[in-house]
Amino acid sequence: ASLRNADVIFVNSDFTAGELQRFAEEHRLKRVAPIVKAGIGFDHLLTAPSDDERSGILVYVSSWPHKASGALLDMMTRWQRESGFSDPVYLLGALPPSYDCKVFPNWTFVETLPEQEYRSLLGNVQCTVFNSEYEGFGMPPGESVMQGAVPVYSSIPTLNEVMSEIGFPYHNDDYESFSGALNSALSIRQDLLAEWKRGFLDRHSWEKVINAIKQVLG
Repeated sequence: ASLRNADVIFVNSDFTAGELQRFAEEHRLKRVAPIVKAGIGFDHLLTAPSDDERSGILVYVSSWPHKASGALLDMMTRWQRESGFSDPVYLLGALPPSYDCKVFPNWTFVETLPEQEYRSLLGNVQCTVFNSEYEGFGMPPGESVMQGAVPVYSSIPTLNEVMSEIGFPYHNDDYESFSGALNSALSIRQDLLAEWKRGFLDRHSWEKVINAIKQVLG
């Protein structure tokens, strides 16, 4: 109904725009509203850099099928055994059924966190891992950059578009790709992360979102 009747549809990414257009073509809609990418801003998440030494990994998990958390945790388990990693690993979200996170003493499951505690955790870990098979935008890797944690994420179209070579993407079905990305994230120079943050903010600011909308609405 929105595609048929709206005057304009603003979306968060080129990928989302393409998916709406694909839907319209598959359903042979005769009239489709203009679809405009406005994006999402991240500058409201600006915080002062922490002087504390970072340690640990934050892994996003979910029971939603498209997050493929079971496959991710299988790779994390193999990586943990091979690396002997001793710093904390936080599993944040919903675990797949029958998964035991107590296999390793440095792993902790956290089902949910208040916003401030979540930001604090992001500000203290070295890196984050975000696995998904399908996203319209995918904010966690960007949030990670904003809080000074190195993002490791699935190499899927929208995340590659949004992150634009910032952080370390990996192929979901390739353990060597995953382990290489995670190992690289844990050994990155902090000055490079600061450079990434500046570039990310330049592309994803609310000022740009507002200007994109204003140009269309006149």
